[in-house]
Amino acid sequence: AALARPKHLWAVFLFYLAWSGGIELIQPYVNRYGEWLDFVANGMGMLITILGMVFITRSKHHHRVD
Repeated sequence: AALARPKHLWAVFLFYLAWSGGIELIQPYVNRYGEWLDFVANGMGMLITILGMVFITRSKHHHRVD
């Protein structure tokens, strides 16, 4: 259950955003090239996912009947 709804969602977001940036920085050293638009796309995808998770979680709690 803790992995389904991490308590520190923004810390998880920042960790994976930094991870994504690190991958883009390392790519020139392994015969590839880093593309900062990939980094932006990764960040936007994570942000949309987090906002979706928050929306779904709040709507579930709001419509819960006890």
